[in-house]
Amino acid sequence: MRLNVAGLVVGLMTLSGTRAMAQSDSARVVARMQSYAGFLKTGPVDSVAGSFASDGRLISPGMDPLIGPAGIRGFLTPLVAAFNVESCTMTAERVELYGSAAYEWGDYTQRAGPKGGQAADYHGRFVAELKREADGQWRIERLFMQPAPPGS
Repeated sequence: MRLNVAGLVVGLMTLSGTRAMAQSDSARVVARMQSYAGFLKTGPVDSVAGSFASDGRLISPGMDPLIGPAGIRGFLTPLVAAFNVESCTMTAERVELYGSAAYEWGDYTQRAGPKGGQAADYHGRFVAELKREADGQWRIERLFMQPAPPGS
């Protein structure tokens, strides 16, 4: 059996480059979700909505999906006027990459309440589907937030 050393070296370099690119994309996906969480705390609403793809969906139990940045902005604008988010974190548990699609699973925590009122703590799980768009930016295609039951 004859070993093609040049082919092996090129193959390893390609694999190494692909792995480095995947790690870089994985970090970008995690960063996108962390910036989304930061926008929920600091605003503005346009930044939150701009985290989503043009057909992106925000999905929560008990309500219809919010579709696209305009739908998300329309839902959040009155909430931002009435509520204060003191803190919000999204912690990645797992990220999977498939070309220009990525999936992130994790946990979220949030402390929020009515402006001038008592804040409460919320937590739960999330799964996000993101896509790398033509401009190279990762944007949220679907974000499902599953709140933990009260008292858990």
